[in-house]
Amino acid sequence: MIPAGLRRHAVRLFTLGPPVPDGDGGYLQAAAPLVPGEAWAQIEPATAARMARAFGGTVVTTATLIVTIPYHPGVTTGCVLEYAGRTLGIVGVATPGERRITSVLACSEVIG
Repeated sequence: MIPAGLRRHAVRLFTLGPPVPDGDGGYLQAAAPLVPGEAWAQIEPATAARMARAFGGTVVTTATLIVTIPYHPGVTTGCVLEYAGRTLGIVGVATPGERRITSVLACSEVIG
């Protein structure tokens, strides 16, 4: 459990809809807010040691940040979060001890 005093960052959570052709040969995905759509988070760099603690024994693609929020059942790797004007794609989700108290998210910044 992360003490509330360490969760200093407000984040907004979104789920991505199905890909829709954009007319130029690519695809767009609309984002819809999760319910609840906001959380207070602890955000820290994704060091090798931190990744091993949170995601040991699982395959997680490259992550730049570890975001820890209160447990949210709707958060999956098909979601994104916004933080300080940045969009972060969720590439891994862990729930320590499967106790549904905390969600630990491996995130990478979405550029573009």
